[in-house]
Amino acid sequence: MADKISDELRAEIQAFQAELRVRAEQHEQAMKLPSALDLPPLDTANLDMPQIRALISQRYEQVRFDKRLRELEGRIAEIESRNG
Repeated sequence: MADKISDELRAEIQAFQAELRVRAEQHEQAMKLPSALDLPPLDTANLDMPQIRALISQRYEQVRFDKRLRELEGRIAEIESRNG
C-alpha cells in the first residue's frame, strides 16, 4: 500500500516537474520575441500629442484583444482535450 502511494507521489512530482520545464521553455521563447507593445520607430517630431496618444491607445487596445483571444483559444483547447 505504501509502495503504491509512493509511486503515485513520484509520478505526480515528475509530471509537475515536466510541466514546469515546459512553462520555463515557453517563457524563455516568449521573452525572445519582440513585445506586442513595441511600436515601430516613429519620428515623433512630426506628430502632435493627440496623434501620439491615438497611436498608443490603438496599440494597447489591439494587444488586449489579442491576449484575450489567445486565452480563450487556450481554454477551448483545454476543454476539447478533456472531452476528447
